[in-house]
Amino acid sequence: MVNKKLMTKVIAALVVSGTLLSTATYASAKSATSTAKVKASQSAKVNHKKAGTPLKTELDKLVTAGTITADEETKILDFQKQKATEKKAEMEKIKGMTADQRKAYFAANPKQKTDLFTELVNANIVTQAQADAIKAALPQKQVKHNENKSQKGIKAQLDKLVTAGTITADEETKILDFQKQKAAERKAEMEKVKGMTADQRKDYFAANPKQKTDLFAELVSSNIITQAQADAIKATFPQKAHK
Repeated sequence: MVNKKLMTKVIAALVVSGTLLSTATYASAKSATSTAKVKASQSAKVNHKKAGTPLKTELDKLVTAGTITADEETKILDFQKQKATEKKAEMEKIKGMTADQRKAYFAANPKQKTDLFTELVNANIVTQAQADAIKAALPQKQVKHNENKSQKGIKAQLDKLVTAGTITADEETKILDFQKQKAAERKAEMEKVKGMTADQRKDYFAANPKQKTDLFAELVSSNIITQAQADAIKATFPQKAHK
């Protein structure tokens, strides 16, 4: 009888011990998970902050070299932040839509591939020469990525104009080839500027002020397309892209 009572007490103690151990293990696991989530969140925030650092670092160097002014650097960074804010606002807007609403929204607002450097020139924040100098200072992988996005965006719009009969497939090819040629010329100038000292760059930009050019006007001047076709192409792009 005594042994039976003793056995009952032992079993009860083991049950309580097991319960406490399970609770402690759960609490520990929950704490570890929470810590991991906090660390992941902090890491994401740090990475987000680091994203804009390379551009500012290179812009600081260009200010020191006299390629751009401190005021222009501020405007460039503010412009970049503005674009990021606009993108975030659009994402939030889309997030609250239904599947059908999103489909209708994207159909009415086809995404345009844009190039930050081109937008800076179009917004009269920097000259084309300054944009080229900034490109030359940035890692080529990033510059190439921006150029590819811009090229794909233009081709997508031209494809629609070919389908609509506004331009021919041959004219589309000539337009894209012309754009590639201009990009190659800019790249050659970038390489030239890259090899200069700070003083040489300053003298170069002073002696060769870049004139703001319009790709559409150049295409007409080169007899690749007519003015009417140029106007039609312009109409398919966001107004801010060719102001």
